[in-house]
Amino acid sequence: MKRSVLRITLLLLAFCLATILAGWWCLPVLGLIWGGISEKVERPVATAAAGAAGGWALLLIWDAFRGPVLELASTVGEVLSLPGPMVLGLSLLFPAAVAGSCTLLAYEIKVLARNHRSE
Repeated sequence: MKRSVLRITLLLLAFCLATILAGWWCLPVLGLIWGGISEKVERPVATAAAGAAGGWALLLIWDAFRGPVLELASTVGEVLSLPGPMVLGLSLLFPAAVAGSCTLLAYEIKVLARNHRSE
């Protein structure tokens, strides 16, 4: 349990900093890296998804201190016919889905390559 929390926290910080430095493109890159190096990690996809969503939640909180995030979410919500808080929640699904799917892709490629070599 403690290791999982530590892994998610480290991934959260990595996704947050990488997004600040490189933009959203870091999501698939870090997801692929995590999928490639997570050999003995339980649930690497869930770990990556939680870390990415958490990292972007930190960015949303940071932006909320600097600008009108809730107003923007309400405006976008009106356009989409959704409540503002739901827009914020949906905006966290994007990094989770991208990072999680790329982690799964890299992990499965690694497993297939290992099985192919052992044949």
